[in-house]
Formats: sequence, C-alpha cells, structure tokens
Amino acid sequence: MRHPYAKTDLHLHLDGSLRMETILTLAARQGAALPAATPDGLTPYCMVPPDCHSLAEYLACFRLPLSVLQTADALRYAASELVITLGMQGLTCAEIRFAPQLHGQRGLAQAGAVEAVLAGVQDGRRRYPFLKAGVILCMMTTGSDADNAETVRLALAYRDKGVCAVDLAGQEDARPMQEYAGLLAPARDAGLPITLHAGEAGTYRNVALAVKLGARRIGHGTHAANAPKLLRQLVAQGIVLEQCLTSNVQTQCVGSYQSHPIRRLFDAGVKIAVCTDNMTVSGTTLAREYQILRDVHGFTDDELAVLARYAREASFVA
Repeated sequence: MRHPYAKTDLHLHLDGSLRMETILTLAARQGAALPAATPDGLTPYCMVPPDCHSLAEYLACFRLPLSVLQTADALRYAASELVITLGMQGLTCAEIRFAPQLHGQRGLAQAGAVEAVLAGVQDGRRRYPFLKAGVILCMMTTGSDADNAETVRLALAYRDKGVCAVDLAGQEDARPMQEYAGLLAPARDAGLPITLHAGEAGTYRNVALAVKLGARRIGHGTHAANAPKLLRQLVAQGIVLEQCLTSNVQTQCVGSYQSHPIRRLFDAGVKIAVCTDNMTVSGTTLAREYQILRDVHGFTDDELAVLARYAREASFVA
C-alpha cells in the first residue's frame, strides 16, 4: 500500500524494521537457530501482540532480530535490505537509527557497527538512488557512560560520511534525562543535530528537558500535549515531534488511536513528522500511519500535505 504523502520517515529503528525474510537469511548465513523457519512462524517473536501492555513488552520484540545483528556483514546486509524496502514503498527520505553498542555481543566494536550500517545504506541506495538516507546513532538509557560517550564520538567522527544526528533511546525512566547533559555536550557544541526520545513512557517534563539539552526534534513527545506552556515553547522554537501513532498505542503511551493527541498537537501549531518507529515490531508502514490520520483523526489532504512538508523540512539529511 502506498500513500501520496508517505515520503519521509525520520524515526525508524533498524533492528525493529527488518523483514522476516531478512531475519531468516541472516540466521541461515550464521547457522543460528530460530524458533521458527517461516516468516509467519517468526511473526509472534518479532511483532507485538494486539494486547501489548507496556513499553517493556514492546522492547522484548527486539531480542530475536538483535541476535542475528551481531556481525558487520549482518548489519550491512540488514541496512541495505531496509533501504531497498523503503525505496520499494516510494519513500524519498529516511533516517535510520540504531545503537551501535547493542551489536557487540560477538566482539564487534561500535566503530565497526557504524561503518557496516553506513556501507549497507549506500548499497541499498545504489538500487534506489532517489532515496536520501542518513543514519542516527543512539545512546542507550541502559548503556554505560563510556559506551554512550563512544557513540557520541563516533557520531561526530562520521557526520560527513552518512551519520546525521545522535539520539537517546531505551527505557525512558531508566535514568534522569538531565544526567545526559555532559554526554551530549560535544555534539551540541559541534552543531551535530540531536533528537531525543522523550515524552513517550515519561512525562512532558522529559520533553522540556530534551529541548534544554539541545534537541531539535523529539522522538514521540506525545505527552507534551498535556502542558500548554511547553506547547507554546515547541511552537516558538520550531521543535519537531516525531509522532508514531501505532507504536504509541502498542506501548500504552496512549489508550487508543482515537485518544492520541496528534490532532490537538497539530491544531496547536506544533510541527509534526509522521513516522513508523519500527515497521516490523509494530506491523506498520508509513503509508498506513498516514491513512490512520485520515481515517481516525479526519486529517484532510491539505493537512496531510502540511505534515509531509514538516517532515521533509525537518530532515537532518543534507
């Protein structure tokens, strides 16, 4: 399914967006055992159930794909396949994010992981050269200061080779966000774009902190809808919220599609980029997310075009 406005995805996790066929291929190449041998059989292990109860349950679906993404060859192949998938869907701009520190179970250094993903993105773009693609490196809330500092260092080192920003991902309440100020300082001082997960599992206060830490975009930021003063700040500063409706419902960030505040955020003047978060884990596509906005929230063609423009203009990809 395609949608005329589904062209730019700014919040897309590599490990949560692999096709089942890609996982099967990687496992076969590595001689790794899987709990099932078919795409349909793997689905329950990699896609959230309809009754998902929390972000923690949602994040559990990443274990299996991460298990086959522990070598440079696997990361390169996975990144290439994801870019090809996006190109087939008609996207013209995508920012793929991943946490290099999560791919060292077999000794792969963060730098090796970054180089592999960047190479894979370029492999995929040779097939779909019209697709502009960048890579965002994620620190992890569960990561050590040393590992997170290395992630920021690599983001700076590879900023002219395909890395376009740095992020903070993982369990939002694992550690107070203000404790990342020092880790983010080198990126902020060097002008490297910052986008931080905030206001998903945590409150609107995390969104305010993320902005204070230098974030130009916010991953989710959904709970900012509960803070009028913060909304005015987001509008005044042009901060973009990367909104992922389906994953927000699945992680219980909101109770339902109908209760999602995206319409209130948009009407308040906040710039919103419609995103998928994790195509496989959430069982969605960018086209589907746009269609939900039309069907559930009554967004018109003109409004959807505005959202598409917001996303395009907010991209960190040159």
